[in-house]
Amino acid sequence: MSRHFFVIGCGQFGAALATRLLGRGYGVTVLDDGFGADRQTPWGWFRRATLQPRSRQPGLIEPMCLPFTRKGPMIISSSRDASRRLWQQWLDGWRGNTDARLLTRQERDEFAIRDRHAILCDSRDFLLDFSSYHAHLMERIHDDRRAVVIPSRMRSFGHRDRTVTRLVTETGNGLRVDDRDTVVFALGNQTTRFFSYPILRIRLPFMDVAPAAGMPSSGVLAWWNETASIQHHEGFTRIGCGLQGRVDALPELRYWHRYMSFLGKTRYAHSGPDVPARLLRAAFTRLGLPPGLWRDDAIRSCVVDATPAFRPIVDFWGRNALVVHGFSGSGFTAHEDWFLRDILDSLENHHRPVPRLRALAPLFSRDDRSFLY
Repeated sequence: MSRHFFVIGCGQFGAALATRLLGRGYGVTVLDDGFGADRQTPWGWFRRATLQPRSRQPGLIEPMCLPFTRKGPMIISSSRDASRRLWQQWLDGWRGNTDARLLTRQERDEFAIRDRHAILCDSRDFLLDFSSYHAHLMERIHDDRRAVVIPSRMRSFGHRDRTVTRLVTETGNGLRVDDRDTVVFALGNQTTRFFSYPILRIRLPFMDVAPAAGMPSSGVLAWWNETASIQHHEGFTRIGCGLQGRVDALPELRYWHRYMSFLGKTRYAHSGPDVPARLLRAAFTRLGLPPGLWRDDAIRSCVVDATPAFRPIVDFWGRNALVVHGFSGSGFTAHEDWFLRDILDSLENHHRPVPRLRALAPLFSRDDRSFLY
């Protein structure tokens, strides 16, 4: 009997992993309702190098060619001296491995950046239209004869001795999981419905607008600061609110101590039903956008799952399951070749993490096979 994989949830990571599994010749059953519950919408900034930890340099930044990408100057700015100090520390740590740099005052003026400090991002960073790329991956999955796509959410799962034996769909249908099979839970911000992890849910508003005459042109492909962000994709421009948002759900009480410094930040303390519109209007003003671009019906938001370190949690759960979630702080990781390759190799290696996974920051441990990226 050949090995089979079940991928529960097919967002960014689930779709990427299912596609790779099919590419290695496995049969894959995907369980996903096609809509998601507040499905995360990554802003689009594929920040492969800039401000990443030293564990990423330089070998993990491999050549990458994805569709739906754009490259150009991308800038992060702030008027906080503390931000500049942190950026300089990062530049010193990556010396010789990055072309990112702090902008001079003259350069900030040329880019119409009003903040006192700014960093020009590494040229290996780019914008990715995550939604279009996800649709592309889903089309490939649907077209593959080895894939079975079940348009339903998971209601529950059965296990014995920490071995998943059965999956139950929202409609009550049962799916048997044989001894050789592997289940990958890629449930995004729905993970805590079934598992206990430190997760804080934050709602972030954004708006996609059509590029229009009159939009300020500073020669910057993407710009981000604490209260506003703008990204020029092919055919649309995405407006965000920087670090401003609203806490939608607190973590379990036993995890609160890991979020104390985070919960004290006022930028996530906004309340009231008008929060998305209020924050977006402030971003429009900050960006100097023409009022004609504003559309009430274009206000959107997504709920992101924030881990304590804003890096994904990878948990080899039990004997035949893998739980991966928490990409909100680094959504691009879901599509990195090295990450997907290491996950696949670990699953093929009798469910044991390959050495590189073990070497990367085991900061969250349920047992010795749980890792936080």
